[in-house]
Formats: sequence, structure tokens, C-alpha cells
Amino acid sequence: MTAPVFTGALAYIAGQIFNFAFQLLLLRALGAQGYGHVGLAHISFTALMFVCDLGYGLYFLREQPHTERWNNKWRSALGHRLLATLLSFSALTAFWVARYGSTDQGLVYLLAVAPATLLALINFSSPLLAAGRHNAGFAMQQIAWPAAAICFTLTWSLQGPTLPPELLAGGCVSIGYLIQALFNLAVMRGLSRKTTIGARLSTLLTPSFSRGGWRMLKASLTLSLLGFLGMANERLTAFLIEGTAIGFLPAYLLLGQMLGGASGILGQFNRLLVAQEANGRNAAYPVRAMTALLLASMALLLLAIAISCDKGCWKVPSAWLQLGLPVLLDWTLSALGGSMAAILVGRHQEKKLARAVVFGVALSIMTQLAGAWFNSADTVLWARVAGAAAGLFITARLSGIAVPVSLPLFCMAVALGSISQAHLLPWPVPAAASLIVLLLVLRFDSAPIRLAFSSLIPTPDNYAAGLAETPQNLARQTATTCDTAQLNGSDPETGG
Repeated sequence: MTAPVFTGALAYIAGQIFNFAFQLLLLRALGAQGYGHVGLAHISFTALMFVCDLGYGLYFLREQPHTERWNNKWRSALGHRLLATLLSFSALTAFWVARYGSTDQGLVYLLAVAPATLLALINFSSPLLAAGRHNAGFAMQQIAWPAAAICFTLTWSLQGPTLPPELLAGGCVSIGYLIQALFNLAVMRGLSRKTTIGARLSTLLTPSFSRGGWRMLKASLTLSLLGFLGMANERLTAFLIEGTAIGFLPAYLLLGQMLGGASGILGQFNRLLVAQEANGRNAAYPVRAMTALLLASMALLLLAIAISCDKGCWKVPSAWLQLGLPVLLDWTLSALGGSMAAILVGRHQEKKLARAVVFGVALSIMTQLAGAWFNSADTVLWARVAGAAAGLFITARLSGIAVPVSLPLFCMAVALGSISQAHLLPWPVPAAASLIVLLLVLRFDSAPIRLAFSSLIPTPDNYAAGLAETPQNLARQTATTCDTAQLNGSDPETGG
């Protein structure tokens, strides 16, 4: 599964680089103060597209396109998604007008991206991946943001201050999704005669509201609920931060953008984890390798912050680093839990997984609201950490994968680092804790990493094993893939 993982990761990285560049351009055009509401509108837009997918992006990764009833299922799913999009966007617009007024810059951005919400429905990434077309499947979901970033760069530099930047940016997002939809249609038209996806495009673009399709919706919503809870938990934090630390809001939104991109990269790994587990191949070992690699990387980052950022660095105030560290810890815990969740999804144990997610999100939301009540941004952010930790430990128990011995110490090291940035501890304390975490990872958890990298070295044994990974076999192995990045509140098909 190495080649498909790298293909998906590279495609996602390319898309997210342009996504982040688009956000930086928007920040430069609007300024830090104006970017706040437009940034909230942007994450609301991406959340809406994820929620209105209703879990079908996951569902059709586990459906073979050559089955007899696949076309009817696809049309029913398109009808459900279209209805959900229209109703949800209307509700979001009404909420924005009621909260911020009819002249808010964020509302202008939302209205400008309205066409993109409908164009995002034309996305055939899932059936292409299910059919074993990895390159096309991964690439077709990463076109919108490069197109939007290039469009915004050219139009903003050429037209000057004629149009408001939020209107221009939203229009470029819609153009980006239009280009992505056209590419999807072109690829499907070319491959429909060569693959098991034999339906005509006119059929695949015609929504259906048949009575039998509502049974399928129930199964899809089971998967969608897990991702929706994670998305709601993450988006709630942004609105609470707005009231408790408005100066940190732009930094939080940009940090969330970068971490969301990293989650999407891990999501390409999680897609194939599900397939491996569903096909009876033990996926626990790759999860342990990824866990060790992630903890080692985060420990190095924390060590660098402790050593070089005692009084702030990279033009980032210490107060922002103090608030940013729990965000990094929350992401780390969620990423580890997401990979363990992929194993449970591969075993078709979504109901058990739902209990862990519901408990963790409920704990996080209640404590976040308490932090907002006391006007404490620190409490809001550490509340998310508590919820992510609870969800991770329950998921680990359900999946039968032990939590790394270095993880509790890593959590403590991040807490010490946050306290140090508040100038309540000297920097050597979190630096020493980070170094101990790194040594523990290298001592106890490095074996899976060494084995994973040694498998990439061309040897006669590895070559013989690689013969089994023909395109035909990879198509079978990935027929049951699932994007667990959505379980973490990130949407790899939209780049949000």
C-alpha cells in the first residue's frame, strides 16, 4: 500500500499548499482585523460542504462501481446531498445575517462561494478510488484550491481595488470548484468505457429521490455523524475564541488551516488502513509506526519551541505560542485516534466507535462552553485536549492497540511548554521533558518505523512481495477504503 499512500499524500500536499497560499493572500488583502469574520465564513463554508456530503464520500469508498445497483445508489446519494446543501446553506446564511448583520464581509464571501457548494457535488473521487484508479481519484479532489489561488492572485493584482477582496476571493473559489467539476467530468467520460464505471454522465448527474434510497442514507449517516461531531467541536472553538481572544483568532484560523492539511495527508494513509484491515490483513503494525513517527516529530517541534522561543520567535508573541501549543496537542491526539478509528471502520465497528467519539466530543463541548463563560481562552483550548484524550483512550481500547508509553509524558511536556510561554517556568523544563519524550519514542517505538523504511529498500525479498501489488490487486485491496480524516473534522475531498 506504499505507492497509493505516497500518491495520495503528494496530491493532498499540493492542494493544501495552494489552499494555505489562498488564505495568506486573503489575509494580506483584508488585514488581520477584516480577515477574522471572512475566515470564520470560510471555515463555515468548508464545514457545510463536509456535513452536506452526508458520509457518502466514505460510503462509496466501500462500494464497488461494477455492482448492479451502484448507479441507483449514486443518484439517490446525489439527491440527498443536493437537498442537504440547499437547506444547510439557507440556514447558514440566515444565521450569519442574524449574528453579524446584512453588510458583514463574511456574508459577502458566503454569497460569493454559493455556486461552489453546488459544484462540489460533482466529485467522482470516491468511485475512482474504489475502482482502483488511485492517481485519478486522488488528483480529482485537489484541483479547486490551486485554481482558486491562481485566480485570486491574478485578478487581485490586475483589477486593483475595484471589487471588494472578499467578493473577489469568493468568486475565485467558485471558479476553482467549476474547474474541478469540469476535470471530474472529463476524466469520468474518458474512463467510463475502460473501467467498471459504465454509466453515462447524464445518468450520474441526475439526482434521485426514490423511497429505497433513504435506507442507504441511514448507513451513510452513521459514518457522517462521527465526522460531523468532530467538525462541530472544531468549528465551535473558533467562535468561542472570537469572544475570548480575538487577537489570537487570525493565528488560530491559519494554524487550523495548516493542521487540517496535515490531517488530510494522514487521511490518505488512513484510507488504505481501512482496506488492509477489511481484507483481513493486520493494520495495527502500520498504525504503531505512524504513531511513533508522529510523536517523534512533535517532540522535536516542541523541543525547538522550548529552546528558541522563550520570549517569542518567528514574529509570534509568547501569548500566541501559549495558546497554540494546546491546539498542537489536540491535533496530535486526534490524529492518533483517527488512525485507530480507521481500524474499527475496517472491521465495520462504527457503532462502538461512535460511543468513543460522542463521549469525547460531549466532554469537549461542555468544558469549552464553561471556559467561554469564564472568558478564558486557555480553558477553551485545553478543554478540547481533554475531549481528544478521552476519545483516544477509548478508541485505543476498542481497537486493541496500546497507547504509546511516551504519550502521557508528551502531554505533560506540552503543558509545561504552554506554562513556560506564560513566563511561569524557565525554558529548560519543557525542553528537558521534550528530549525525554524523544528518547522514549526512539527506545520503545522505533522498531515499526525501521521496518517500514527497510521495506522501501529494493531487495529480492521486497521485490517478490511487491509483485503481489499489481494494479488489479491494489484495486481489490482498496475497494473498501475510507477517509478517516473526516473523523477528525477535516475534509480531504474539499480541502477544508
